[in-house]
Amino acid sequence: MASNDAEPSAICSFARACEEMNDFARSLQDQGIFREVKPGADIRYYDQCWRMEKWVEAGLDRWKTACWFLELGHNGSEWVVESRVSVSQGDAFIELKPRFASSVMALQVALAEAVGELKRSLTEKRSFADEVLAILKTAD
Repeated sequence: MASNDAEPSAICSFARACEEMNDFARSLQDQGIFREVKPGADIRYYDQCWRMEKWVEAGLDRWKTACWFLELGHNGSEWVVESRVSVSQGDAFIELKPRFASSVMALQVALAEAVGELKRSLTEKRSFADEVLAILKTAD
């Protein structure tokens, strides 16, 4: 199937955001402070609607990971972009600002803002950053 970048679609916009998350995963891996960094993606159907999901997991120690999540869905009238950061085992869980868009152009902006916020979370979300650093300091 041919793609026409002059006419962006919601899926194409999300795919671009996913590539930016992959770049983010590579940058985390390049820092050399995490045990392992793995990006992932899925399409799910729950709560009577679908969600496209993208995440990056970074190993902190043998049991815990830091996670950056990006989700795209539709609520029947507009696109919904949700994002969050967490440390496994419930040590930290922060929902970031949800974003809504009624056009593909607005969706591109919403996705770019959400990815940017995720990428800045280690410097801007103190409770998340503090938890990540605390675990890294005690990791074996």
